[in-house]
Amino acid sequence: MAQESLRTPVDFPNNSLLEFKMSKAIDLNLINTFIVVTECLSYTKAADKLGVTQPAISASIKRLERTTNTKLFTKRGRNIELTSTAQKWLPQLQ
Repeated sequence: MAQESLRTPVDFPNNSLLEFKMSKAIDLNLINTFIVVTECLSYTKAADKLGVTQPAISASIKRLERTTNTKLFTKRGRNIELTSTAQKWLPQLQ
């Protein structure tokens, strides 16, 4: 059986994370990292708060984005901002 491509779009009605969670398991550590990054709006500050390195945070966010096939943050210089989808998902995760 061929492995499903990570680039295949996944249809989430209304960008519902609940729908996604029912169809595919997500590592809770990735969700926790996502929440901390949204609180800090900085990979470096989130890394300090979680006691890990900044590259570990970056890798976790990339893994979550690949798993959900969704861009969660945009970079603005040294700052990051939540995408509209991330803003919709955040209340469901907190």
